[in-house]
Amino acid sequence: MTQLQMWDFIIGFFLPIAIAAVQRTGWPDAARATAGFFCCLVVGFISTYLSGQFSLLNLSTSILIILVTAITTYKGLWQKTGVAGYVEGLANRGGK
Repeated sequence: MTQLQMWDFIIGFFLPIAIAAVQRTGWPDAARATAGFFCCLVVGFISTYLSGQFSLLNLSTSILIILVTAITTYKGLWQKTGVAGYVEGLANRGGK
């Protein structure tokens, strides 16, 4: 495992919290999924670019690692513990 891949796993672990801060509870599921996917694409691009190892292979690997890790940790940890919902609630109150 490369250093870039390890950072991608770490980023993917915490990214659902940042996504929850952006999303709104009133959004339809399709919009929430699209926003999460777009965030993973952007963060994967930034991660690969900042590592100094930018290539199509590294970019696609980073995006996939971040996407799969973010979905897994959201469904398995952040959603079940209520942390994502709490952050989303805070973001919704701050936006009003």
